Order: sequence, then C-alpha cells, then structure tokens
Amino acid sequence: MALWDIMGKAAERPVHALLGGAVHDRIGYHGFAMGADAAEIAAEAGRLAANGLDVIYIKGGRGLEEDVETVARVREAIGPRARLRIDPNESWSPLAARQAIARMAPHDLEFVEQPCNCESIPALAQIRAVSTVGIAADQWVFTPFEAFEVCRSGAADLIVIGPHETGGLAGMAALARVAEAAGLNICIRGLYETGITACAAHQLAATCPNLDDGNQNMIAFLEWDIIARPDRRPKQGSLAVLTAPGLGFELDPDAVARVAELHRRSGPATAG
Repeated sequence: MALWDIMGKAAERPVHALLGGAVHDRIGYHGFAMGADAAEIAAEAGRLAANGLDVIYIKGGRGLEEDVETVARVREAIGPRARLRIDPNESWSPLAARQAIARMAPHDLEFVEQPCNCESIPALAQIRAVSTVGIAADQWVFTPFEAFEVCRSGAADLIVIGPHETGGLAGMAALARVAEAAGLNICIRGLYETGITACAAHQLAATCPNLDDGNQNMIAFLEWDIIARPDRRPKQGSLAVLTAPGLGFELDPDAVARVAELHRRSGPATAG
C-alpha cells in the first residue's frame, strides 16, 4: 500500500487512476447497528436509517430465537424501504441456516453473510441452494483461486473482500475481476483499520464495476486515527471518490508521534 501511495504521489495522480481509472463518483457504505440485545440493536438501526443510511447491517450468532427477534425488531425500526443484512459470523450449520433464513425471510432480509464455517464451500453452496435470500461469502475468499471456487460452486451471490486478507490492492483487484467474470458483486470488508487502509480500499473500490453499494467501514469504532484528513466516516451512506495524489490521505504528525511513543513503551517483543 505504501508503494502505491508513493507511485501516485510521484505521478501526481490518485491511485485509482493507476489501477485503471474510477468508474464511480461515490462509494456507498452500510450502517452497522450494534447493541447488547435486540432492543438496543433495533434502536441503533432506527437512528442510522433516520440519518440517511439505507443499507443496515447487523451481527447474528446469538442463538436462533434472539437472531430472529433482532431481525424482526430491526425491520420494524428501519421501515420497509431500507435494506437489511445479517452476519452470523459462521455460527450456523446448514440445518440451522435453513431454519433461520425461513423465519427471517418474511422481514425482507437482503442477504446473509457467511452463515456457516468459512472453510466449507460445499456447506455454503448447500445453504445457498435452498435459501430464499442472498448469500455472501466472507472470511475464506483471500485469493483469485478461492474466488473462482466460490463462483464455480455457486456458493454465493456476493463476495466480501478487503486489501488486508487479499494481500494488498493488486490482489484485491484480481479477486474482484474473477467475481465480475462470474457476474457477482464484491463488497469491501471493514477490518480493524486505520484511515490509511480505509483510503486504500476506497481507491480500489472506485475502479470496480461490480462494486456493491453497501460496503463496510469500521472507522466509526476508532477512538482516534493517524490521518488528519479526509474524514472517512460516511455521510448519509456514501463517500466521494478521492482525488488527491496517492492514496489520498494526510497523516496527523501528532497522532503518528503518539503511536511511536505507544510502540516504544510496549518494548521489544520477547520469545515465549
């Protein structure tokens, strides 16, 4: 990622121009509703929808009854027009997924993200074959070869990827092209990131014709960031494509110094 930033700055072009050019003006992001129980999650989802976020994402895996209750409450809170997605974090077996999806489908669920163990593509394909809602693959799809296997197996309707697990922007781009050839969209995966990697993923996303419009962004959960600008928190569900040279961010020198001091205090790693 650092080398892409250097090349973009040297050429005085945003990185997306070096990756083939932007095909989007804005990148869409979902609202991530969290809480301790169904009532809290629904309340947060309602606030997000009221603030203009029309794709709402929630976590599952708390047990079938609670997951179903959460979906029902969230749908009531966000109204009929907003789109609703759930991620059980691999916690459902194919049988549990069939039961859960059947009970959640009447609440107009858009898709379920990685419902089963990510290492079993046949299990994911089995769930998709009987599902009345879309199925997204995540956690296992790190290379173009794995993306090809998901597509060949008919295991998913969408693939969630990010620059961390795909080995950087070039790897992410290669995987996105495999999905595009199979007619599948890709969704940016948010992961314990700083503004630097959020900008990097945003740059690549701008070049993908098969980009989803409810991508993930975890910047809101940072206590503080090491970039001064731009603000990576989506406004009403989207962010404009970056136009500054390189990855498009400016570091915050004080924040970098703070990170350096925290690293110094942590001391050298020791062998166990």
